[in-house]
Amino acid sequence: MGSLFEENKKALEKTVIYFSRSRSLFIIIFCVLLICFGIYVFFKINYFLALALFIGAAIGIHRNLKLYKDQRPQLIISDKGITDNKGKFKSWSAIKNEEIVPKARFYNDSSGDYLTYDYHNRNEKISIDELDIGIGKLNYLLRIYRKRSQKS
Repeated sequence: MGSLFEENKKALEKTVIYFSRSRSLFIIIFCVLLICFGIYVFFKINYFLALALFIGAAIGIHRNLKLYKDQRPQLIISDKGITDNKGKFKSWSAIKNEEIVPKARFYNDSSGDYLTYDYHNRNEKISIDELDIGIGKLNYLLRIYRKRSQKS
């Protein structure tokens, strides 16, 4: 299995990762449907429940519209290192213990899946839940680029 990561030439020179537009669009559509349901609830069931649905849907639409419009790269991975969403480049030689850490989603607002790594003896984490790449593929690419950096 290790030779697969070393010899894989199909992976690009660098991988640019963005916010998932399809995920954001799905949530926006769901929130619009929630508003429609809220109108029904308002007239037929309960004013306060309808108000809660409207507020939740409005927050969801606002947050996901921002993500949908954001076209900046959130993560760039190459054989030279990782560039985060702030544009800060981190060389593989300074990165240690990179891994994907899944967190329980029911615990609190900051839970979710993270790319974590030690950079100059400081632990850093990047949320990957809203990105357009899955955990498996990201983990695979991290191994490929790490191996490539060790060869050069």
